[in-house]
Amino acid sequence: MTGTRPAGVDDLPALAALERDCFGAGAWSSGILAAELTGVPDTRGVLVAPATGGVQAYAVLLVPADAADLSRIAVSPRARRRGLGRTLLAATCAQAMTRGCERMLLEVQADNAGALALYAEAGFLRIDLRRGYYGPGRDAVVMRLRL
Repeated sequence: MTGTRPAGVDDLPALAALERDCFGAGAWSSGILAAELTGVPDTRGVLVAPATGGVQAYAVLLVPADAADLSRIAVSPRARRRGLGRTLLAATCAQAMTRGCERMLLEVQADNAGALALYAEAGFLRIDLRRGYYGPGRDAVVMRLRL
């Protein structure tokens, strides 16, 4: 298993490629990713999990106040089931606690069984369902973890 490190602007091409691989038509643009990388450091963090062959996973954490929001987590389809998502999730939780957060929130597509299992294993609880959040017929499960 690998560790994590803060993402930098040099990681932008790898992050954009991961976005396309993981989210297809729902991928964030390079502009959105660049904004996350260069945003106010006190309110956000982008972590990457480097592995053989380059960056294979990343997470975006927003910290507007005492509650963190896991805005994005992506693992290359070729690198799944190797613990990268678990590593990133633990690192984002640690970062949120360091920043004084008491809880972490996230939204995950209701039919994403792998992600739902990962979050449940980490102690996240389902607190709401947002119908149509990702588009018609594509609901989001809202989850919370007390840190």
